[in-house]
Amino acid sequence: MTAAPELSEEQQDALTELVNVAMGQAASALSQLLGTFIKLHVPSVRVVDARALRNHMDEGNVLPDQVSGVSQAFFDQIRGEALALYDLNGSDHLASLLGEDKDPGDLAPEDEDELLLDASNIVTGAILTGLGEQLGSHFSFTAPSLLGKECETSDLLDPTSQEWDKALLVEVRFAAEERAFECRILLIMLEESIDTVRGLVDGILADL
Repeated sequence: MTAAPELSEEQQDALTELVNVAMGQAASALSQLLGTFIKLHVPSVRVVDARALRNHMDEGNVLPDQVSGVSQAFFDQIRGEALALYDLNGSDHLASLLGEDKDPGDLAPEDEDELLLDASNIVTGAILTGLGEQLGSHFSFTAPSLLGKECETSDLLDPTSQEWDKALLVEVRFAAEERAFECRILLIMLEESIDTVRGLVDGILADL
């Protein structure tokens, strides 16, 4: 198998800027949903090995030991999977921000699931739509599904469960300023799509 191509520094910088714009659109959508200011972190863009995914994720930002995860597949010229990761109190923080009159931990399991799925669908959809508009790719994506709830992060990101060897990983983080709420979105673009991404980014750079 041919080694997955790395991005040049120019390509990586350009793609990071495109992700920044898409993040802003997603943050606006999440802010409207939650009624609070959403803080953005600098996105990360890099080619990663499935066997080292957890190590890549921990660089500079230690993941909690347990998370809830929501998955959505996306496809067009570029194929991959979007993962939304929340800490153990993610659904409680969402309920609080949405004004649900329940004490933390009192949400019914199905209500917790619905909050996580709805928030993930809004944020992931906004990121993919914003990124696709800039790349000239009209993403379609599946309905969100709960990948795991209150499970070990090491299990959720287990390399043996991944259907890819290398991928282009785009990692973005959102945090609510008024609450201890944070959501991390991973866009995992499959190895077969990396050349497509490079070509689309090169086209944008050529037009500058």
